[in-house]
Amino acid sequence: MIRLSCFRNNRQAVSGSTGLLHAGKLSRQSRRPMTPGKLQTDSVLLGIVIIFTMLIVVGLASVAVLALGPIVEPFRMG
Repeated sequence: MIRLSCFRNNRQAVSGSTGLLHAGKLSRQSRRPMTPGKLQTDSVLLGIVIIFTMLIVVGLASVAVLALGPIVEPFRMG
């Protein structure tokens, strides 16, 4: 008999409820004062850093594809 993991439960139904429990726990925490070692998550600077990081990652992935294209092309031609 073949047993495929897609037919088993794999605790997928449980993971959603535990995520809600963790979210509830985080929402009940009180705000902590800003200290020099903390990063403000509601600043424009953080948004800019995240956007530039995403652009760099996508750009590096695109450069890899563009660089490998000419190398693979002779093999596809036959």
